[in-house]
Amino acid sequence: MNTFQGISASGGIAKGNAFLLPVYTRQGVNKYPVAPDTVDADWTRFEKAREKTLEYFQSLIDQTNSRQAAIFQTYVLMLSDPDFLGQLKKEHTEQSVCIEWVVDNKAREYAGMLRSSGDSYLIERAEDILDVYGKVIDNLIGDIQVSCESIPEGAILAARFLSPSDAVFLSKKHLAAVILDKGAANSHLAILARTYGIPLIFGIEDIENRIHTGDGLIVDGSNGTVFVNPDKKTSTEYDKKIAGDAAEREKLAVFSSKAARTKDGISVKIYANIGSAEEARIALEEGADGIGLFRTEFLFMQSGLISEERQFEEYRSVLEIMKDKPVVIRTLDAGGDKIVDIPGFSFKEEKNPLLGCRAIRLCLKMSALFKTQLRALLRAGVYGSLKIMLPLITDAEQIRQTKILIEEVKTELQSKNIPFNADVPLGIMIETPAAAIMADELAKEAAFFSIGSNDLTQYGLCVDRENAQTAGLFNELHPAIRRFIVQTAKAAQEADIPLSVCGEMAADKARMLVLMSAGINSFSVSPKKIASLKECLSHFTAEQIEALKDWTESPMDADVLQEKMNIFLSGDHARGSV
Repeated sequence: MNTFQGISASGGIAKGNAFLLPVYTRQGVNKYPVAPDTVDADWTRFEKAREKTLEYFQSLIDQTNSRQAAIFQTYVLMLSDPDFLGQLKKEHTEQSVCIEWVVDNKAREYAGMLRSSGDSYLIERAEDILDVYGKVIDNLIGDIQVSCESIPEGAILAARFLSPSDAVFLSKKHLAAVILDKGAANSHLAILARTYGIPLIFGIEDIENRIHTGDGLIVDGSNGTVFVNPDKKTSTEYDKKIAGDAAEREKLAVFSSKAARTKDGISVKIYANIGSAEEARIALEEGADGIGLFRTEFLFMQSGLISEERQFEEYRSVLEIMKDKPVVIRTLDAGGDKIVDIPGFSFKEEKNPLLGCRAIRLCLKMSALFKTQLRALLRAGVYGSLKIMLPLITDAEQIRQTKILIEEVKTELQSKNIPFNADVPLGIMIETPAAAIMADELAKEAAFFSIGSNDLTQYGLCVDRENAQTAGLFNELHPAIRRFIVQTAKAAQEADIPLSVCGEMAADKARMLVLMSAGINSFSVSPKKIASLKECLSHFTAEQIEALKDWTESPMDADVLQEKMNIFLSGDHARGSV
């Protein structure tokens, strides 16, 4: 038996035989000139390839699976994006070079911007762009990928890399699991794997030499372990775990349709963090009470200076999907490490980009860009329960300046008789020490607060969690961060404004209970976390959770508090008291 350790992107356990997918290598794209009188014909060749790719993705859409359908409908939209297509046509005409080189160059350019953002969500969207337009290039140059028809039903697929579109085709084979060399936890491939309930592990280096077709495998998606040709003891042990996991999934499925409540019936709101309309559908299916954070930066990073109409359509789609449920849309959080291709504006290299011209600072500096987004938001507000949220607030004046711009936008819309919602609440992210310390003053200007625990911890502890040398210091339970949170909660309560937490801290059961002990009863998390949080809540009374307050407000070390919370969450304590 050989054991390999990877990184889990989709949980669950599977047993079966391996099928090693041969490595597919896309042909290189050569750059060659196109005569001016043949530019139109070359563009027509692109349109035919694009239409063929559209038909391919449309054929993959399974209307009985809303998550899968949402993802591939987004791919169809990428192929029909007028802004991106306009940029392709402009460069193709001006440079007079072959269209496949223009497509490849532009797709890689946008993917590069997304990868340099430092945001894991946006980094994974880079792969989507390369996948979509890579298929167009394949159709342009006549490249055909390796056929997957020979994969046996129920196999465990081993491959160096899979694109999301490959994965949905392979799902028709009812795969038991997928193991890869290259992958990521936030990719659409991972979303699809979770959708189908397929364990997925990536990071198995040199996979083609370690795993062979026909090998017996056990894939443990809970910890990223792969057992090759396991011994009898390991096999028996995992048979029991598989049976236990099946029972757990059945238990959690019930909570998707239930309201989040404590054991004694106290209501708690659990919203979803999303980055697109497709994820709003997933959130609804998972039982979200609404959208607590809709990140809009991906729209801009994908298409640069995105039009008001395009933004309006995207925001309206999310609001219509969620119907009467609240939707909090965060304004553009770009700049610094998230570079957006905006004509007429040049981003200067900054020594400390996360402390530079980004988020609300960038938007107030570029008021025309900001007002375009605000117009789209107010117009979309007619179609649902919209709230607007500002990122990286450090001073009340930033809120007041935004309110002035909103009033200007309202006047412009009124003068053109364009319908809009004039009463959209304006709230802010509490994600800097300045905001937490001045929360009582900010509450006089903001309609609601949302604590961004990821950035609050990063800024509060001066820790770069992406830096391997300091990542171990990143801990939301640090007493300083707890003190920021408690202070913010008290300010919100005194001002009688809503408060939620939308960082990863809220998605952890123990840390959610710590937050609740500080008086917070509203959270926004990844859609896939909602059911497990609801299940956790059902074990505790409000009194038990409130009793944690002394721990939360004490200077207790983070590790000590974590250990106490682990004990509290254990079976016996879940039925007792602190």
